[in-house]
Amino acid sequence: MSTVIRRKRKSLQLRHKDAPAHGQEAEGLKNRRKHHAFTRRYFKRIIKRNARDPKRKLAKDERIIGPLRLIQKYGGDTSVLEKILAMCFGYRGDPEWVALLEKYSTKEILCGVCMIRPEESLYTRIVNLIEEMNMRQ
Repeated sequence: MSTVIRRKRKSLQLRHKDAPAHGQEAEGLKNRRKHHAFTRRYFKRIIKRNARDPKRKLAKDERIIGPLRLIQKYGGDTSVLEKILAMCFGYRGDPEWVALLEKYSTKEILCGVCMIRPEESLYTRIVNLIEEMNMRQ
């Protein structure tokens, strides 16, 4: 049985077991459900799964750089994706990525992996964001 089905079944069991009579939902039950959504044990695993393999996700036509370039091409605001890209340099959950960060400088990774050239204004903005983040830590 897949984990999605098990989670769904567990969620339904909680609803049916705690359901008040006549379809009226008690205030305490509402609060418990809200709290339950943020305290699940698998929350860390979800983050780890979504954040793994940042080197691949930072490639030229992948999940971050690809949309960033497309938005930039049509004159849109890329500030959110720039911040996400800068945050990737602070991620330490993937051993391969950590080794890459230790071996190469931020600027070398931006040029070699992300294919962002130093003469671009995007390059300067991202380097500044990464330096700001490093100062906060």
